Amino acid sequence: MKKISIVTSCHNEGGNVQDFYDRLTAVLRQFPEYSYEIIVADNCSTDNTRDLLSKISSLDKNFKVIFNSNNFGPIRSGYNAFLSATGDAVVLMSADLQDPPEIIAEFIRRWEEGYPVVTGVKSNSQESLLFSLFRRAYYKLLSGFSDTDHVIQNFTGFGLYDRKFMNAVKQFHDPIPYFRGFVSEIGFRRAEVPFIQPERKHGRSSHNFFTLYSYAITGFVNHSKL
Repeated sequence: MKKISIVTSCHNEGGNVQDFYDRLTAVLRQFPEYSYEIIVADNCSTDNTRDLLSKISSLDKNFKVIFNSNNFGPIRSGYNAFLSATGDAVVLMSADLQDPPEIIAEFIRRWEEGYPVVTGVKSNSQESLLFSLFRRAYYKLLSGFSDTDHVIQNFTGFGLYDRKFMNAVKQFHDPIPYFRGFVSEIGFRRAEVPFIQPERKHGRSSHNFFTLYSYAITGFVNHSKL
């Protein structure tokens, strides 16, 4: 059987973990022809997240947890989990349910059609208007300065990646990649699946102005002459 890997990172997501698992496995049950693994990297959560992750992993041998020794942030820990996946296809997503698990069914279908990369692109978002305007302005600016053609707009990394993409990624040895530009730079044939990003229902995002600024600057450093 071919395997589908789902990878994510989390920090203090106690209100979302069980729902994340339930919705995810409901999607995977639609594809009994594949085995699966779910890998969650926890960044030293201080709520009940670690207890919930341990409980789920004790009940489902396909649910695997990386308990980080420190909070390495969503980018580094998520990327580490991504590189740890063993599936024929690997889905990278967030654990806060703003990347809807139900979209993965369409990712798998497009992969079956022969696309090595299937990206989830936000057609709309329920985030604040001001934040949305800043995001659009940033993508436009990055595209204007980028050395890489076709930087994907409104894309956060949520998507499905074939094993041959994974093998290519491992040749770059970049501990903190700007993943959105990475996907364009590697350049496999790609399908885009639009989705509406819902509001976060439980908990608070670990991102703040400084983490978002740092990641934005990484995009310019890695993918432009600016």
